[in-house]
Amino acid sequence: MEELHEGILNEAREFILTNGPCKAADFGEMASVKPEFTFWKTSNLAGMSLEMLWLLGRAVIVERDSNWRKIYGLTENYFDETTRSEVQLTDDEISYRKFLAKQKSYPLVDLGKVQLTKSNKLSIGKRKRVSTNWFLKDDETSPKIVTLEDSQKGMAVPSNWEGMLESKTDNEMRAIAPLDPLIWNRELLFHVFEFDYTWEVYKIPKDRKWGYYVYPLLYQNQLIGRLEAKFDKKKKVINYFNFQKEENFEFDSSSNKALHDLLERWKQMLGAEKTVFPELSIN
Repeated sequence: MEELHEGILNEAREFILTNGPCKAADFGEMASVKPEFTFWKTSNLAGMSLEMLWLLGRAVIVERDSNWRKIYGLTENYFDETTRSEVQLTDDEISYRKFLAKQKSYPLVDLGKVQLTKSNKLSIGKRKRVSTNWFLKDDETSPKIVTLEDSQKGMAVPSNWEGMLESKTDNEMRAIAPLDPLIWNRELLFHVFEFDYTWEVYKIPKDRKWGYYVYPLLYQNQLIGRLEAKFDKKKKVINYFNFQKEENFEFDSSSNKALHDLLERWKQMLGAEKTVFPELSIN
């Protein structure tokens, strides 16, 4: 913020005001300027200005183009004055709202050791920035705490967590990305699914148990195996390899079709012309 002084931000704001929603590439000369200082999300002055306006709440991301680049608009065109008015919040209230916002993308938050003290007060051991008062509120938005069986470990869950368990399964098979929130907490993953998993890209080959870039396979509330894939852009061929099925799962006609459909979706997404999966002879 000290490097991007107010004049530059005002110039970026005026550009959006004149031209409507835009992306960094639309800024012409400003988009070609690369300042001496660095900014972790973008390297040109236009991108930095737009990102800073967004961080300050003066701009919003309204959509993305076909190349997934952000398109920004002015906040006042999307939110009324009442919503945009400054509100005086305590540090605890700000932390609480951030916590609720985080739960929207990842409902389960590991709290570490949770227990009642001798004076019958709630104690949360792992998260210093988490207040016990958040879980004692009697309203529809306050998070709740559930504990793992035979353990003092607690997880923060949304107030409607029981309703979330009623979701229905489908017949699709999904390859779960190694950084997907579903598998962030390896201990919880094993507790719920009895599925052992570690992302091993940073391990040397001899220390890997599963493989370099392995995708867990999710099918009807079960993690049924692991799979690696590599796309040859020049030949437009996807090579699937290192397929590992869990011992307690047996493929049938439905799950075979689900796996075939998964590979076909992958093929279409990458624009591949051929898939190679010799272990299952899938063409």
